[in-house]
Amino acid sequence: MKVKDCNLTKAHTCSKSDNLTKVANKLKETKSRYIIITEKNIPVGVISSSDLVHKATASKKDPEKTKAEDIMTKPSCVVKNSEDANKAFIAMVKKGLNSCPVVDENNICIGAISLLELISKLHKNVA
Repeated sequence: MKVKDCNLTKAHTCSKSDNLTKVANKLKETKSRYIIITEKNIPVGVISSSDLVHKATASKKDPEKTKAEDIMTKPSCVVKNSEDANKAFIAMVKKGLNSCPVVDENNICIGAISLLELISKLHKNVA
């Protein structure tokens, strides 16, 4: 089974040049715990709600002047939609991730996959 056979969630994204106010508003609006930061629709980073607290607010950064790229973390795991789902599952478990961006063959972000979705799909294949 491939990642593309799983149910992807919508990828909530911001540009790396967006300011932190926009990132925070997007997090609030989408009720997400993280935002995928993209450049030309290619994932280049991730900002979590805790990143906003620890890397911006606690450091007294101006949210209007600070860009997403200033506090983002490079994604520790990005999976291709053509990748084997079991391989994606193992990569996410090793990194301790609950979800990660999914890209197409051109590395364009097309969604996100959750660990729970992979467990569900892989369990159905085994049972």
